[in-house]
Amino acid sequence: MASIHDQNNVEIEIQEIVIDNGVEPDDNVVDLTGATDYEEQDMEIDNGGSAGPRAGDGAEIEVIEPLNDENNVPDDTEMQSSMQNATPVAARSVQVLGESAAVNSPDEFQNKISKPSSKNSSKVKSPIKSPEKDDDSQCCPICFEPWSNSGAHRLSSLRCGHLFGRSCIERWLKGKGGSDKCPQCNAPAKKKDIRNIYTKAIKSIDTTERDRALADLEKETEARQKAEEREARALLQYQLAKAECEKIVSQLKTQEQLVFSLRTERSSLCCRCNTESEGSSTGIRTYGQSTSSQSSAPRKSYVLQTSFQVAQSGARVVTFDQHHAVLVVSKPSPNQLFPGFGVVKVSSLDSKHCEYVRIHQKPVRDVAFNCRGDGLLLTASMDKTVRVTSMLSNTVVQSYSTPAPAWSCAWNDHDTNYIYCGLQNGTCLIFDVRNTDTYLKSIQSATGGSCPVISVAHVSPNPHGALRPGGIIVCKLEGASFWEKTPGADYLPYNLTLPEGSCTSLSFEASTRHCMFSLRPSKKFPQTRHLVCQLQGNGVGVSTARAQAERAADAQANDQASLCTCQAINQCVGGPTQKLLSKSRLFTSPDDHNTLMVAAGDESSSSTLIWNGSNGSQLQKLPNQGKEILDVLPFAANGNDFMATIDEQKLTVYKWLNV
Repeated sequence: MASIHDQNNVEIEIQEIVIDNGVEPDDNVVDLTGATDYEEQDMEIDNGGSAGPRAGDGAEIEVIEPLNDENNVPDDTEMQSSMQNATPVAARSVQVLGESAAVNSPDEFQNKISKPSSKNSSKVKSPIKSPEKDDDSQCCPICFEPWSNSGAHRLSSLRCGHLFGRSCIERWLKGKGGSDKCPQCNAPAKKKDIRNIYTKAIKSIDTTERDRALADLEKETEARQKAEEREARALLQYQLAKAECEKIVSQLKTQEQLVFSLRTERSSLCCRCNTESEGSSTGIRTYGQSTSSQSSAPRKSYVLQTSFQVAQSGARVVTFDQHHAVLVVSKPSPNQLFPGFGVVKVSSLDSKHCEYVRIHQKPVRDVAFNCRGDGLLLTASMDKTVRVTSMLSNTVVQSYSTPAPAWSCAWNDHDTNYIYCGLQNGTCLIFDVRNTDTYLKSIQSATGGSCPVISVAHVSPNPHGALRPGGIIVCKLEGASFWEKTPGADYLPYNLTLPEGSCTSLSFEASTRHCMFSLRPSKKFPQTRHLVCQLQGNGVGVSTARAQAERAADAQANDQASLCTCQAINQCVGGPTQKLLSKSRLFTSPDDHNTLMVAAGDESSSSTLIWNGSNGSQLQKLPNQGKEILDVLPFAANGNDFMATIDEQKLTVYKWLNV
């Protein structure tokens, strides 16, 4: 915008738009090429100066206007195209009007008339700040000329990162001789450090704040990581200290219980000694031994050796491989990604050395090792399978399908090619491992019944024993029976008469050929009983004759002519509660193999009770280390005698020692 005063002090505002095409404008044309804001600044030309011809002289002022009118404004593309063209824009001449003409002009011109300026010299203000012609970010810092994308003066950089025109930096480095340095940072530089940069445009961005923020972020991240590591170490130390405290508390409780049990036993021994001393004065002897021999004999008992967790829950049965000194406990899979059930192997030499072997899809009800020492483990599971697994290679070598869930299993100790399996429907299956397809024979009592077979035991033939023939003892919840093995593949059943009560366990001691049945409390007998029995029967020849007669006679005649009986020797009485199907064991004393001992878990006292199987007297009471005892197993390893007890979570081992 320009204000022009004529002789009559008439001020007229004229808007001018000029597009510079590289030609210098004359004095009467105002150049507005670099304007970006036309409303901030204006240009005032005083008529007292010599800025140009006077309006009163009839001079003409050229006003360059765009070809399009107000209603036809070009867009940005057309404007850029017109600016790139070198052809000048059309212009027209406008006659400056006098004062009279200005008065008669339209309203928009009358409002623009103002008093003339009193300045004698013309003062010109730039309509807008022109952009920098030599931008530092676009010019070579040596020659201050713009660099190019190609040619001798193309954009290049040194190893330090500063940008130059290639020809300039080459001359710079060549002129410096041996002391080549960067013109800006004086960093050592050589001609081979020059690298071409291929780019269309370069814009320098100030990243100081961003770099500072990133550095602060990195420091904060490192500090946070260190803090998290310190927290993790502190948490781990806390957990270890807590576990150690819990272990110490558990050991303290165990020792307190042991001290209490020893005090109780000491008081009972004192009473017994007093009784024996009184009996010796009257000439009475206990169990056929002299008092001197009893007093001189050292007393031994089971002492807690170790107790550790083998499963979160679900542990049920335990067995021992005496040839490899390995305890095997059934448990669920510890890995949720590979669900299932199997066994965990625990070394008797080092209880910390454990290994899990997955075998079945459902819980394992019974396990047994054979007597050959080849590491083959027989397992019965609720997934309707019986499997033979090698504990040496941890692989299943044989698998049989059963018509019902398997509850119990046993090996034939006389011929390990045969295995026995008790099912949930009351059937007992006989398998021959040489036949990999199916079972060899299925046996079931004549009375039928669908009570599960809770335990199976093999009896080897003994021509000089009270029971000469061999066979298998099948124990159900409702009773037990002995199946005599005859020549060929026939088995003759004999029902064993037991007292009132539901059977929960069967244990057979092979060396003495005694068996033990555990019975639940009943109305007539309100306490748990462990009945020690001896099987008696005639020879194999009589059994063969009976087998021939059985084909012609009826079942009643066969029952009356039964040749196998079960004679009760003694019973060990436990507590009044028996809810679980826990297993009890009949075994010989570690010091005297002619003396029978009984071990069983007692739910009412939360302990493991040990009796003398010959007279029924209680020898020891071992407090439980966890929940109710599910299985008890005496075993010998490395010249020492031990006893293992298992609950749903823990395996506890006791050692036979002098007290």
